[in-house]
Amino acid sequence: MKIAIIVPSHLPVPCVKGGAVETLVTGLLNQNENERLINITIFSAYYKEAFLESKKYVYTSFIWIKYNLLNKIINLATRCYSYLSGKQIPHFGIFQIIWHLKRNQFDWIVIEGNEQVIIPVYKITDKSRVLFHLHSAALFSTPEVFNYCNKIIVVSQYIKNLVLKKTQRTDKDVVVLRNCTDISLFSRKNNLKFRESVLSNYHISKEDVVLCFTGRIDKQKGIKELIQALLLLPHNLPFKLIISGSAGLAFGLSDIKTEFYSEVMYLAKKLGNKVIFTGFIRNIEIPYILVASDISIIPSLGEDAAPLTIFESMAAGLPIITTDSGGIPEYVTDKCAIILKKDEDFVLNLSLAIQELLISKEKREIMGNAGALHSQQFNYHKYYEDFIKIVTD
Repeated sequence: MKIAIIVPSHLPVPCVKGGAVETLVTGLLNQNENERLINITIFSAYYKEAFLESKKYVYTSFIWIKYNLLNKIINLATRCYSYLSGKQIPHFGIFQIIWHLKRNQFDWIVIEGNEQVIIPVYKITDKSRVLFHLHSAALFSTPEVFNYCNKIIVVSQYIKNLVLKKTQRTDKDVVVLRNCTDISLFSRKNNLKFRESVLSNYHISKEDVVLCFTGRIDKQKGIKELIQALLLLPHNLPFKLIISGSAGLAFGLSDIKTEFYSEVMYLAKKLGNKVIFTGFIRNIEIPYILVASDISIIPSLGEDAAPLTIFESMAAGLPIITTDSGGIPEYVTDKCAIILKKDEDFVLNLSLAIQELLISKEKREIMGNAGALHSQQFNYHKYYEDFIKIVTD
């Protein structure tokens, strides 16, 4: 069976530049190298590092979409035309994808997260071979596009309910493919040998309890509220907060800092040397940050569908403090996570939850062990197995 997977245009697969969608797709490719049930063709933005990494794959082919200066000029012209005419014109990368699809035959075309690709692909084939993989709650501005694919794959029941509410699709048209992570990659046992070197690298004392936040420094991630919560803590509590993530929407591809980033930096200065900003780090480095940490804080304010940092933190054996956002409650339990409501008392309750875990090492260990056990079901073998069921149904 031949499967085409079209990933979003800004980050590459293999996931050398990070990205949740790109990480999931890369894991799928890796699993297919072991199980060899399908032949995959990836349509991805070109990056030299990704191109070199792609050489290791036998059962996956890559078609690279190069976003060079000419592409950018054409995209600017089409955006201007779209604005003036009121007509939606696909960006040039989509035209390149269509050109290749016309010259290849696939049993399924899987569109990852970019609804702009659905109708152009539909026009050259038929919707019986098109699957749209929806990773976010933010793609319902044009709900009619969901009619132009066979099925919609979603990452949580929360997203499925939104699709059924906001589109004309029925229950049989929407299937949940639960997110996952590479359990062994994040296993605390496997990475414990790196803990001391990471603590030393960031000048963290062994007496400090290490909190971690991994993700973009963006309003919807709750990072400002996290720092506000830390400012409410008693001054005698020894802790350090590691913030690993790029500024705003840059995804590590730009050095441009947002106004919100500057606001967070200013607020963090009030905590002195208790806050460490690593900036963007590669996916392969995240396990080392987690093994150096004692508590994972995921204070999402937006309706996160199924953030990968949840799975990574559980697999790393960390107790989690998070919110009732989107699909998060579907993936954690009260044995491994403190789940907070996003109400007017959120900052205070976040501070109290952090204080509770800072004080009790025993509770941290009990919750961390429960999370590690719970994470075992969210593995790539299961993810691959469920994906195969979808494309062979």
